[in-house]
Amino acid sequence: MVGTSREMINHIQKNKDKVVYDIEKGVVTTEKGTHGFICSSTGYIRFKLSGRVVQAHTFFGVLIFGSDLEGMTINHKNGNKLDNRKENLEIMTLEDNVRHEWQTGLCIAKKPVNQKRVIQKDFQGRVIREFESISEAGRFHNVNPQRIRYVCIGRTVEVNGSYFCFA
Repeated sequence: MVGTSREMINHIQKNKDKVVYDIEKGVVTTEKGTHGFICSSTGYIRFKLSGRVVQAHTFFGVLIFGSDLEGMTINHKNGNKLDNRKENLEIMTLEDNVRHEWQTGLCIAKKPVNQKRVIQKDFQGRVIREFESISEAGRFHNVNPQRIRYVCIGRTVEVNGSYFCFA
C-alpha cells in the first residue's frame, strides 16, 4: 500500500495521549522529554510512540485528518520538512506530493546514491579511462559490474589486466 496505512493510523490514534503535543505549533514532546530526531536519510522528524517509529508529520496528519489519511500522504505546503504546524500540512496522494516537489523545485534530479564514478588505471597508476558508474565500466569491458566493484573495494586485484578505483 502506498501512503499511510490503516495500521499506522490506528497506532497513532490509540497511543497519541502517551506524548505531549501542540497541534498549532506542530511540536511533539516524547515520553523521554525529547522532540524526536531528524532522520538523516529523509530529513523528517521522527520519534518513538509505544515502540514504533513515527514521523511527526504523519502523527499530526492523523490528528488533523483522521482516517481520511489512509492511503494518502501529508504534504508540507512550504516545503520545510521540520514545519509540522497545522496550517502547513495538507493531505494529498503520493503522486500529487511528488508533483508538488518537482513544481516547487524541492526535488532535484541527481545520480542514484549507489552510482559512483570509476577510474580505470594500469598497474603503474596511469589513468586509462573514466566511467560514470560501475555498470558503465562493466558494459565497456563486457564483465559483470560486480567484478569491477570488487576491485574498487579491494576484494580482488584486477579485471582484464586493469586496476579500478572510485573517483
